[in-house]
Amino acid sequence: MGTLTSLRVHCPHTQDFLFPMDQQIELEFWAETWEFDPSEIHQMRIQDNKLFTISPKSGNLNPGQQQTVQLTYRHDFVGTDRLPVLLKVSHGREILLNFIGVTVEKEQRYVHFTSTRHRFTPMAIGSSSPSKQVYELYNGGSVAVIYEIQLEPLREVQEQNYHHPIFQCLNPRGEIQPGATASVEWIFSPLEARTYSVTVPVHILGGDSALITFEGIGYDRSVLGDTAIFEEISPLSAVPRLTIPGQIPHLTQQKLAFGDIPVFGKSSRLVFLNNTSESQAIFFTWYAASPNASESLQVSPLSGVVRPGESINIVVTLQSGEQASFYTLELVCEVFMERALAQYEQDLREWEEEEERQSLEIAITHPATDKWGQAAACTVQSTGPGIIPAMQQSAEIRRYKTLPPIKNADYARAPASRDRENRNAMKEAPRVRARPQPPAPLQLHLSVTGRSHHTPDFLSQYQNEFPRHFQQR
Repeated sequence: MGTLTSLRVHCPHTQDFLFPMDQQIELEFWAETWEFDPSEIHQMRIQDNKLFTISPKSGNLNPGQQQTVQLTYRHDFVGTDRLPVLLKVSHGREILLNFIGVTVEKEQRYVHFTSTRHRFTPMAIGSSSPSKQVYELYNGGSVAVIYEIQLEPLREVQEQNYHHPIFQCLNPRGEIQPGATASVEWIFSPLEARTYSVTVPVHILGGDSALITFEGIGYDRSVLGDTAIFEEISPLSAVPRLTIPGQIPHLTQQKLAFGDIPVFGKSSRLVFLNNTSESQAIFFTWYAASPNASESLQVSPLSGVVRPGESINIVVTLQSGEQASFYTLELVCEVFMERALAQYEQDLREWEEEEERQSLEIAITHPATDKWGQAAACTVQSTGPGIIPAMQQSAEIRRYKTLPPIKNADYARAPASRDRENRNAMKEAPRVRARPQPPAPLQLHLSVTGRSHHTPDFLSQYQNEFPRHFQQR
């Protein structure tokens, strides 16, 4: 799901998403070569099968308006699909978008690498405790994978720089659950004001491996001074993201920026959850979407109810640890509507009552029988007072029974009792109801960013702001 926003323009404009097929010029028959390179065949397969779809592909925007654009990818074929799409704006610029989708086998181990090059946030030289940074690995497969980062290239860079650890990987080995993201923690500690780089093999046990190049820039704060703005946490917009049409619950902010705080610092921010409905309440619960969010973030209250037309204040607290680090965390607020929950509980109650009623009917209408379907277990022998089991008697009779005549039969007709059971089962089949499924919750995402500094570094850079922070050791 994406959004298009028209801001700071003085006239309305139209926009169109053009696939490669939409940009082709229809040639005469004699001018067609009918020869396609592998890239063109790949794009034709994607477009013929409609693996990528955009809705709507065109539209009009007035000044200050915004529009929701839904981007969909279908996982029909195994492999990587790439498609260039041109976003053309009237009286404006053209933007080339590269759509990339990956589909893997069900049991294949797959880790998605967004790029073979990763750049750390620049760090000032001479820092007593450089901040911890994160490199993410996403498991796009359906099975858990184990990653392992080779540390030998890091030791070589350390030997070339007076045995100083320029790059440190704190968790070079770990497991990633299906659909989850692992945060690989790094520390970049430069000695000089220059660019450092190292190429590290990342092995996926039982899967494909990759060579990732990590880069970092060291700078001298005394030389750059206030111009070193790339180290600052840029303020994030507090304007809410575009909401789904008809969406009832809203967060007043989707991004919280805590800025720079000292280690062991405790800082809080306030956000409101609004219920715009006039007739039904909403039930909410907060979850940690990032792997380490529960260790650093606290949300109060974690769950609750918001009455129609009311709002509730949510306090988000960031507690930094002993190690200076960057924080890029994600929280998810799952919201259920009151009517949907009430309908689900009613359907579940009716389903349980129906299941209990059908189980009683089966117990009454199907008495216990033996495996031969006979109600009597024995019979009386006519020649004496003894009782002979029915199975033994039938065996005696079958021993002297003549063979039936030989006939050419294509199939054996099922007994009448079995046909009756099949007909009864077919009649009972429509009466079996599937268990009701709980309603799908609406997920509201809240991004949290911040950076913690070692106390001496924080005092040297933000001395005037230190009294505003509370440190809890």
